[in-house]
Amino acid sequence: MWRIVSPAPKTAALDLAGAGARVRRIVLQQVRDFETVAIYRGDDCMAVAYFCRHGWRRTEMALSIAPAGARHMRRLVRIAQLTLFAMAETRLIVARIGRSNHAGQRMAMLVGFHAHGNFDPGVWILRKGKHELDPRSRQRRTQSGRAAETGAGRGE
Repeated sequence: MWRIVSPAPKTAALDLAGAGARVRRIVLQQVRDFETVAIYRGDDCMAVAYFCRHGWRRTEMALSIAPAGARHMRRLVRIAQLTLFAMAETRLIVARIGRSNHAGQRMAMLVGFHAHGNFDPGVWILRKGKHELDPRSRQRRTQSGRAAETGAGRGE
């Protein structure tokens, strides 16, 4: 059974933070200062999302996922879509994803985020009305665009 708990318990955030003291202090500060949501499957925490407001319209999102959450990625993506699309009605949702974090980029794309070049590198944005109902169609377009660029689509 899946459940969402807000605000996220400190214990859930610490379980996903790892063993480093510095990271654990930052996570505790984020739980204290930001809006948080924990996603559980049974008694196991699968993910914790952190939302930091920047002004009246922009919200930055961070996400921690448990290693066991990899098996439930489809469900986590769907929960994120339902939650974030509602938030995007009134806010601009921003996530920072490192260039080497391919799994994070893929999940962001599946949720409905778009890489945005006008901000710092690695900024992904979810805007009201800018997401698609079927993220797989965007993924197919991206893959076919890559094939055309490399000449794979022309038999070269």
